[in-house]
Amino acid sequence: MSKKKLTYQSASEELNNIASQLEDDNVNIDDLEKLVKRGRELVLFCQEKLRSTQEQIKKSEQ
Repeated sequence: MSKKKLTYQSASEELNNIASQLEDDNVNIDDLEKLVKRGRELVLFCQEKLRSTQEQIKKSEQ
C-alpha cells in the first residue's frame, strides 16, 4: 500500500476534519485520544512547513 505524501493542503484539510469530529459530543475517549494525537502531528507538520517556506522566501529576497 503506497502512502500519499503529506502536503500542507492535505494536512490542513485533515485538521479541519478532526476539528469537526472533536465538536461532536459523541466522540468516545479512545477516538478522542487518537484524534488529538493526530491533530498535534498535523499542527507540527504545518508549523514546520510554514517556517521552512518563510526561510526560503527570506533567502530568495537576499
